[in-house]
Amino acid sequence: MFSLYEKAVTIITDLLAKMFGVGQGSDTYGLIMVLVIVGSAFVLFYGFIGLSSIIYIIIESIVKAIVMFIIHAIPLFVMARKAGFKYPWFAFIPVLQQYLEYILPKGRFKTLFIRFKGEERPKLAAIGMLVEHLGYKAAAIAGGALPAGMILGVVAEVFIIAFSWRRMFDLIRTYSSKKAALTISIIGLFQPIAYYVSLYIFMNRDPVYGAGKFYEVNSFDLPEEKPMPKRDASGPRAFTVEQFNEHCDEYSDGYREI
Repeated sequence: MFSLYEKAVTIITDLLAKMFGVGQGSDTYGLIMVLVIVGSAFVLFYGFIGLSSIIYIIIESIVKAIVMFIIHAIPLFVMARKAGFKYPWFAFIPVLQQYLEYILPKGRFKTLFIRFKGEERPKLAAIGMLVEHLGYKAAAIAGGALPAGMILGVVAEVFIIAFSWRRMFDLIRTYSSKKAALTISIIGLFQPIAYYVSLYIFMNRDPVYGAGKFYEVNSFDLPEEKPMPKRDASGPRAFTVEQFNEHCDEYSDGYREI
């Protein structure tokens, strides 16, 4: 350490002597050396602080990513086990976690002009993961080589959003209603935590194709949810519970309250 310091001092002394004619015993030499030492200490101190900040940011980002990954994995593990999937532990493997989200629903996959049957979902999972993870990179590479780079970027964005939305929608729809799936999947595009929370809410429910029947159903098309029929205005009057009970009390001695 001291030998390195001595070499540095020697180099600085030689430079000062050659450039400015400053000798080692002069006052100017001493002042310059003090400035060099103080400046070096200043650079080292703030360089260390800057490096520490960068390391802290990196560690914080890694910890947050791990926590969010585990939060996402736990309900997926429960859902896969409920469905009867042989390898629910896929939920705790980075790439296979998203694979689970694609294959647990057994219905047809429809987004933009892309269509897949229920039994084709393993193939869909591979394509979906490529689109979601490599879409931006492919567009960036093509954009650097082609004049239509901006257009390719927009197209990639559309496909990534479409696949991400449909992945969330299908999984939630498998364990909940169409209305809930539509609402949560749209919010989940902007706030993924809303999607993760919904998985905890629905994870103990049976999938629509039945608990433990993942391998028994090749393709399962969810029935359309029909709206409640409207009451015919010419039909009988609609009573409230209180009005109905009061009506029964007037005209019958034996009635059962509802």
